[in-house]
Amino acid sequence: MRSAALNRSTVRNVSPWTVQRRTSWRGALSYIWDVMKAFEFLRYFEWAKPPEDVRLPLDSTEELRLEPALVQGRATFMPPEWAGEQVMTLYADRATITVASGFSSVDVPVPLRDFRIEQSRAPHRRWFPKCATAKWELLLVKDGQMLTVRGTWLTLAWLGYLGEWDEPDFG
Repeated sequence: MRSAALNRSTVRNVSPWTVQRRTSWRGALSYIWDVMKAFEFLRYFEWAKPPEDVRLPLDSTEELRLEPALVQGRATFMPPEWAGEQVMTLYADRATITVASGFSSVDVPVPLRDFRIEQSRAPHRRWFPKCATAKWELLLVKDGQMLTVRGTWLTLAWLGYLGEWDEPDFG
């Protein structure tokens, strides 16, 4: 995986993908709505859905405070008994999926650079389809393996940075 420069820069500034800022009254109303909705996304007493200026941690063992990405599909790194969506944990230099192993669990790295984006879509048309909190879905492929990844645009932009993917178009 590409290693991020571990400094206090924002995820938005490190990722080459465009993250649109909302402006004027529409942006203010959208921001107020997102703040109210953020209370629904509390996870382990920490914000899971922060504003778009989330900072990179100084320590690579610390999770990014982005809304998690959900992954579904089959790939060689995923146990065959998994069904349904799995949560990806995002760090400054990698993404992992937690696998139960006996009485403990193991974090399995997701080989993002091995996959490429086959399709992308924003399920809901918005005024700002590439704003930080816009929902998106990516179809990733590699040698017959297919994964569907769902998340906010900012989360997927970070995965795109880690996987060195080109930014998808809004269609």
